[in-house]
Amino acid sequence: MIPATKPFTKVVEIQRAEENFQSVILKLLNNVITFEEFEKSHKVLFNVCDEFGSYAKKNKNPITHDVIFFDK
Repeated sequence: MIPATKPFTKVVEIQRAEENFQSVILKLLNNVITFEEFEKSHKVLFNVCDEFGSYAKKNKNPITHDVIFFDK
């Protein structure tokens, strides 16, 4: 879990995980990788998304409900 006080910088990681996952799906469809490798990529994508969801719940504006992001 990411502490609420730590800036969230995982948005780029989510995009990267999504792109990787799309690439892995194509490789799986073309029999280039095994199903186990596909599952591993799937878990990475969802772990990053879970971290983002946890961060968003802790750092949303109580009035507007917008997620508060911090840049490095």
